[in-house]
Amino acid sequence: MGSYDFIRMASYEDREVFFQLPAPESFSYIHSFSMTRTYLVFVTYPLSWNVSSILFSPAILPNLYWRNDVPTRIHLVHRVTKKVRVVETNPIFSFHHVNAYDGEDGKVHLDMIVYPNKTCFDELSLSSLRHGNVFSGGTFRRYVVGDKAVWNEPAFPRVEMPQIHPAFRYRPYRYAYGMGVNNNLVRLDLDTHAVMEWREPHHFPTEPVFVALSEKETDGVLVSVVYDSLQNQTYLVVVNATTMKSMAIMYLAVVIPFTCHGFFQEKI
Repeated sequence: MGSYDFIRMASYEDREVFFQLPAPESFSYIHSFSMTRTYLVFVTYPLSWNVSSILFSPAILPNLYWRNDVPTRIHLVHRVTKKVRVVETNPIFSFHHVNAYDGEDGKVHLDMIVYPNKTCFDELSLSSLRHGNVFSGGTFRRYVVGDKAVWNEPAFPRVEMPQIHPAFRYRPYRYAYGMGVNNNLVRLDLDTHAVMEWREPHHFPTEPVFVALSEKETDGVLVSVVYDSLQNQTYLVVVNATTMKSMAIMYLAVVIPFTCHGFFQEKI
C-alpha cells in the first residue's frame, strides 16, 4: 500500500513531509489540490494509474482507467490535528481547483473545473488533435462540503486554467479568470454570473497569470503568452483585469509552443 505525501516547503531547499495519506486502492490521477486556513482539501477521483503497465508502455494515456462505480472522495485534512474527514460525491474528474475557503457555517467551500469522465484525456491525444478536434474544456462547479457534498454549476462557458487574485486564496471571492474554449481569456463574476472576455481572431492565448497591483480583487493584469497564427509569431499580452482590454503586447524573438503553466516572479 502506498501513500500520497504532502510536502511542506519553507524554501526550495528546506522541505519536509508534512502528512501522508494512505492510498488503499490504486493511485488516483491527481493534478492539484486546495487549502483553506483550516484544511488541506485533497480530492481523489475514479481515474487511476496502472503503474506496472506504464513501465512497459510507450504511452501513458492507455494506462489510465476510469471506474464509474467508484465515487469521487473529498479528503479534508486538518492542518493542525491532521485528522482526516472523507466525504464522497458522484464520480467526476478535475485537473484544476479554483479556490477553497472555510465558510462561516463551518463547511468547506470548494470550486473546481470538472469533467464527467476521462474523455478530456481522449480529446488531448495526438490522434484526436491531428484530426482537428477541439478540447472542450471543463465546467465550473461549486461544492459546499459538510457531512455531505452539495454542488451547483453557474451558467458559465466551459473554461480551463483558472486563476484568481492571490490575496483572495483561502477566503470568499467574487472573480475568477481562465482560458475559454473560443481561443479567449475570460473573467467570471461569481455573484452576477456575468462573463467578460479578451479575444483576437486567429490568436491563441495560453494560461493567464494574474499579477496583482493592489489588494482590490480586480486591480491587476492578466499576462498570457499568445500565438499569432497570421504572422506565425508569439507575443506576451497584458490584459486589464477590470476591463478585459489589452494594455500592451510584446512580440518575442522566438515562437513558443502552447504552454500550460507559469507564474509571475516580481524579482529575479
